[in-house]
Amino acid sequence: LPISALPVTMRLRPVLHEDMTLNPEAAPPPAMTAALRLLGAQGEAALEAFDTVLAGEVTPTWRALALLGRGLCEELRGSAGPAAADVRAALELWMAADPGAGAVALAALGRALSRGGDLGAGAALLAAARRLGVGQPTNLSAVLVELGSAAAERVDAEAAAADWREAMGGDDPRGWAVATANLGRLAA
Repeated sequence: LPISALPVTMRLRPVLHEDMTLNPEAAPPPAMTAALRLLGAQGEAALEAFDTVLAGEVTPTWRALALLGRGLCEELRGSAGPAAADVRAALELWMAADPGAGAVALAALGRALSRGGDLGAGAALLAAARRLGVGQPTNLSAVLVELGSAAAERVDAEAAAADWREAMGGDDPRGWAVATANLGRLAA
């Protein structure tokens, strides 16, 4: 099942959203915010908006996010080759610019693919994210939250709880809060 078969909000919520900041001091450029809003409202029509972001001067992190958004738009239009190339380029850019953010992006994409029925590809991305996250302590909690959420969606409560407990041991207060809330929901 291709990722485009998933509802836009399901595919993108973990990776692309208007409030996303991989660096707390870095606000998204206005063109990025506009492209993300357009993607949420009109799907593939946002392709040109992501091209506008890519034509401008943006940080590597925002460029990677724009490539990922454009790749999704291309897939929605049925252009699998260009879509895969953009997603690959986005991940390579994230890994070069900020390996921790790249690990979080891999985890979110793996989770989305797992939801969409491509369990093999999803599992491979989740495993890669875990390996990368271990070397990036500031992002490890976010990776573990994604891994736990993917496990919960597979109805593997034991694995989900283990990942969320591990996320609570990190130094990221937001990761700790999300992991704690998820554990509470799991226990309910």
